[in-house]
Amino acid sequence: MMKRLRVLPMVTILYLAAVYLVRYMNGSDPVLSLIDTLFIVGISYASVAALMFVFQNGFLNGILYAFKRFRAKSKKDQYVAQFDDIEERKEIHEVYTVKEPFRLTAPLFYIGFLSLAVSLILSYSLYT
Repeated sequence: MMKRLRVLPMVTILYLAAVYLVRYMNGSDPVLSLIDTLFIVGISYASVAALMFVFQNGFLNGILYAFKRFRAKSKKDQYVAQFDDIEERKEIHEVYTVKEPFRLTAPLFYIGFLSLAVSLILSYSLYT
């Protein structure tokens, strides 16, 4: 567990360095490149963490349930439906278990929002 937690900061630092070098090589201001880099890293980490949070909490289970009910009531899919056990029960009933939270969701949220906050504070303090 400890080794996994040590990998994320190293990956974050490498990601920051790569994005910063690309921005700096384009000839922009170093401070502006740092602010842009922090924002890019922050928004990408926060987006990945948000998607992980949505999937782990089963937000899309209702949509999958609706598609299964629609397909079961459709006459076109009789051939496919004969291989399912839906026809035996006459009703779709699935119990969706709560999945374990992903280990990286919280650290990605923290790193993402911290990076976004630092970039916003820097941009506000330097450019106003």
